[in-house]
Amino acid sequence: MGRAWNRYDLGIALGFGIQAAVALANAAFRARLNRYSAIFDTAEGLTYDLTCLIWLITFWKAEQPTPHVSQTQLSPALLAQAKSWESGLKDLVKSKKDSE
Repeated sequence: MGRAWNRYDLGIALGFGIQAAVALANAAFRARLNRYSAIFDTAEGLTYDLTCLIWLITFWKAEQPTPHVSQTQLSPALLAQAKSWESGLKDLVKSKKDSE
């Protein structure tokens, strides 16, 4: 409902995502092979360097602030639809809690 990722959010999430994926793969390979391998440690270290590079590029320039959409610019039909969805979701969550 009007939310968007800015460059900073995307850069931080991309860096953490890549680093976590390589760390998970490293742990899986170590568990599967059941032995130490210097290649996996090197890959994880290089991934950390790549992540830092992504963050450096992300924060190199200041981001232009995004203009905020005020509620007066939204159409009344869109707001009514959002409110009906919200009440429908609340009813759904409440009915699931009651059934448990």
